Amino acid sequence: MSKRIEVLAGGLVICLFGAALGFGGTEPLSWAAVQLVAFLLCGLILWAEQACSRLPWKGPALLLAYVGLQTAVIRPEAYLVREQILRLLVYLCSFYLAAVVSRDQKSRAFLLRGLLALGLIEALYGLVQYVSGWQQIFAYKKFFYTSMATGTYINPNHFAGLLEMILPLSFASALSWFERLSRNAPHPQGLMSSFFKGEGAAALIFYLFSTLLLSAGIVFSRSRAGIFSACVSLAAVGLVWLSSTGQRPAAALVLLCLLVGAGLFGVWIGLGPVVERYETIREDYLSRLGVWKDSLALIRAHPLWGSGLGSFANVYTRVQSVLLTGRVDHAHNDYLEMATEWGLAGAGLLIGLILLVLFRAASACFRRSHPNQRFLALGSCGGILALLLHSVTDFNLQIPANALVFASILGLAHSASVSSTGGTMEEKQISAA
Repeated sequence: MSKRIEVLAGGLVICLFGAALGFGGTEPLSWAAVQLVAFLLCGLILWAEQACSRLPWKGPALLLAYVGLQTAVIRPEAYLVREQILRLLVYLCSFYLAAVVSRDQKSRAFLLRGLLALGLIEALYGLVQYVSGWQQIFAYKKFFYTSMATGTYINPNHFAGLLEMILPLSFASALSWFERLSRNAPHPQGLMSSFFKGEGAAALIFYLFSTLLLSAGIVFSRSRAGIFSACVSLAAVGLVWLSSTGQRPAAALVLLCLLVGAGLFGVWIGLGPVVERYETIREDYLSRLGVWKDSLALIRAHPLWGSGLGSFANVYTRVQSVLLTGRVDHAHNDYLEMATEWGLAGAGLLIGLILLVLFRAASACFRRSHPNQRFLALGSCGGILALLLHSVTDFNLQIPANALVFASILGLAHSASVSSTGGTMEEKQISAA
């Protein structure tokens, strides 16, 4: 069984890398390969009956039933619905794969390291683009956003969306190692001795550095909503941890040092262009407000069933009142776009299921569960919160790679919440030891 879960973990990490490195999942061939691998891996889960136990199925089944009923009622264009349903199935596969993989301690650690490796590779790539001016994505020369870090993405906002989901996982890992080191050192002098002599010191330094590197990637994407969402999620993770740890003075010092380090790193590279980006916020958001207003008109026209999955770009032309010289493919607000395409009932169901997972995982952060599960819940909640905030002003959930990572983190959050209430046999043995 463990070998099978290791295969699932490796396959899921390959899917996440393949989607992100393939221009965020927008390159058709690489995305098709990711879909195929994800379906094969999910078939492996169905083959192993044990892996299917305790997996949530009622919510996703209800969601798929709604999609089928909506399609039968409004009969949208077949090719659009087919593509969106395939995407939805891949995201559900990713959620289930992450939930199953997280039951095994080693496989869960492998998945978390894979996510962190993906984030660090993207952040380093983006920083090289920003600092050196080498604005290419592999062999493709960028024509847009040439003054911003984008990694292997075309749009810096979606690059920031990827990093902001992974950033809280890195931060929570750093806090986890700090708590381990401080657990055996109740006094500050003992903490310093434990820090320099303990075997976890290198891991703590690595995760703190990773947190700084991911933060720098987000800052130099110059994504205003991305920077804001990342800051809020880090603050939320830090405050929850600060309220639950027994080493509050030392914990506050760690958070302060991390904040100062991030500021100094930003000043060293240069924050001028980032500040200038915020000066143009009024002009950019005036046009977005126009798109949001038009989207509300579409929702009022089709409140119950919506206009059909993937139809936003086509139906928006009926009400378009801004950006008249171009084509508007997305609402720049995931919630409005969902309500437009899915209808209020479908969008409410989808968002409700996401919030349910988030709520249960957030509750697990305050339970006296095994530390691994508590910090997994803490980092997962931070990543989910960051993208949900960013979705108010952008369309990260319409980008295949980001939606795939988001679904995987939802799977991790679900696993953390389930393990904290019941727990697998392995986790109970670890806690008892």
